[in-house]
Amino acid sequence: MLEENSFSAFFCDVMLGDVAKWLRILGVKVIYDNKATDDEIVYRSKRENLLILTKDRELSKRKNIKVILIEKNKLEDMIVEVFEKTGVNYSEISPFKYCPLCGEKLEKREKEEVRWFIPQRVYEELDEFFVCNNCFKVYWKGTHFKKIMEKLESIEEKFKKASIKTI
Repeated sequence: MLEENSFSAFFCDVMLGDVAKWLRILGVKVIYDNKATDDEIVYRSKRENLLILTKDRELSKRKNIKVILIEKNKLEDMIVEVFEKTGVNYSEISPFKYCPLCGEKLEKREKEEVRWFIPQRVYEELDEFFVCNNCFKVYWKGTHFKKIMEKLESIEEKFKKASIKTI
């Protein structure tokens, strides 16, 4: 287990795109660049104090970097493994804080501000919207939200089985 606060964020390598997305949904700061080489990942992780998450055994053996080799294969198991190996406290995270696509913070916006960027039906039915100021994606709790919540519940069940403190 890593010392708490010994890194500023995670950097997921190219093999962990889904893990990056779901960690972001869970409220964890994650950098992901599917075009980054191992050398670029190492350089950036050192410069920005990032913890590298990888399935690449060779990358995991590099010296003088903070790196964790992810050995599980199923998404939920990999996420539990991240929390187990890093010591990040699952009960203290805040879901839906980061954009699942680019990882930047989401900001709540007034309905009128997003009116022209969402379907009319959504505008008429919902009042809560979030926007990423980096990629400009607009998020709302629509029909897809139920599937996201089901996946989060599945992840939480894995945490309970692994005896990790949950929300």
